[in-house]
Amino acid sequence: MKHHSLQFDNSVKAVLGSETFKRASKICKLLEFLADRTAALGAENVTAQLVATAFFQLTAQQAEKSSIHRVQISRLKTLLTDFYRQEGRNQSWQLSILAGCYGLDLVPSADDQSNFSPRLAIIPFQNLGGDSSQLEICIGMAHDLIHMLAQTRTLRLISMTHQMDYSEASRAKFLSAANENADYVLDGSVRFKPGGYEILSKLTDVKTCQVMWSQKFELPSDPSQLFEFQNEIALKIAASLATPSGVISRLVRNKPSDGSAYAAVLHFYAHTEKYTPQSHAIAKASLLSAVQNAPLYAEAWACLSGIHWNEHVFGFEKALTHSKALNESIRCAMHALTLAPDCVTAIYALASSHYQRGEKSLFKEYSSKVLKLAPYRSDIMAGIGVFTACNGDWEDGLVLMDRARELTPLHPDWYWLPYYANEYRQGNLDKALNYLSKVNPQTFPQSLLFFAAIQARQGKYPAALKTFSALKKIFPDLSENLPTYLQRLFPHHEMGHLLLADLLDLQAESASETGSGLSMPNL
Repeated sequence: MKHHSLQFDNSVKAVLGSETFKRASKICKLLEFLADRTAALGAENVTAQLVATAFFQLTAQQAEKSSIHRVQISRLKTLLTDFYRQEGRNQSWQLSILAGCYGLDLVPSADDQSNFSPRLAIIPFQNLGGDSSQLEICIGMAHDLIHMLAQTRTLRLISMTHQMDYSEASRAKFLSAANENADYVLDGSVRFKPGGYEILSKLTDVKTCQVMWSQKFELPSDPSQLFEFQNEIALKIAASLATPSGVISRLVRNKPSDGSAYAAVLHFYAHTEKYTPQSHAIAKASLLSAVQNAPLYAEAWACLSGIHWNEHVFGFEKALTHSKALNESIRCAMHALTLAPDCVTAIYALASSHYQRGEKSLFKEYSSKVLKLAPYRSDIMAGIGVFTACNGDWEDGLVLMDRARELTPLHPDWYWLPYYANEYRQGNLDKALNYLSKVNPQTFPQSLLFFAAIQARQGKYPAALKTFSALKKIFPDLSENLPTYLQRLFPHHEMGHLLLADLLDLQAESASETGSGLSMPNL
């Protein structure tokens, strides 16, 4: 096994430039020697005999009796372990000594699934009253939040609840500890008011001490409803903070990218809010690099599955056939689940693929599983709502959409799709346009298909032609591939046929006026 990769060179440089190795000059020279010989000969050919004679300048006879090379190699191993436990803990690849010889091997970090994401400390809420019922709420809120947020692989949770006696002195002490070990702190307060309790939660940036998010909730005092409402509040807090379009994701996205695998996942999250060819290209390049540099990071594989699914549906990657893109999506999702069987993004990716294939029973199975695992993931709930509605179960799909929007009021524009699609299919064009007015075409350009179809059905052909032309600027080959494009968007419902009929009507009208039409196929 020879190493000529940039990753290998960078890993060696990172170790040599560290504080851990700063005062170990002889060990640094030994590491440089091993790296050079590994690159030239292959790791398995860097033997004890070679190290003893070529580096330590021993004769063959001296090498048999001396232990100096074994002692120094042992010291190198110890320093490497120390480095990766402290300074190099965020390295996605690690140097090690290959078993059976002294060559260097480059292996993925066993902990690389959590090295890059933000650290969030959760502490019990402050009791602003004296009674014990409020204290129970303070403790319960923290435990509910820990339970829900522990299911996400994009946050590192630091819990202070197991160390506290819940007194105010203890709370202050561990709030200070959280500030030293976390990037963000989630806490709040509970106080009694007539008829119930007022719960205030807030997220603080540890470095700047700025409160980045705050929200107030009402909790009824009725004991029979207390736990149900408490769980609902915890769900809304988790949905606000930990979804791909949530507060923490947006805060980290606004910071300079560090090139990590987690940064690649953030690129994908940004893409899911703006389904354009440009955002797709950025996310795909980042994720392909991420799965190579951090191959154990399940979330990156799951997001790459989403990228390939988008290629199948939207045709973003011309080099891939649509069937191959869908197969790649399934392969990446399955691989993510081998790394992390509870990876909710991967389970959702499989549900999406089964929907696309028309496998309704498998779609329902994976949808049910992921909603149970991550009830706070409003983005996943909304995606399943779209698929359910477009499968013909409009009532159930819209119930899921209503719930997703309730959990995340500031949601991406694509959440409105089943609402205007449902009104359009029923012929309620004004209601459909009302929902479409809530969508920014720059963030979800696919909505322009409905704008153009509705305008054509209303007889507003110049406006419809202008709308369709705007969409063609984003997807230049749309006219030639429109039937196929609509079939992939709505694979199991009459929606594609309705849109195609209205747009072909627009083509006919345009052709009668200009003699050229929209350059769409004659079907």
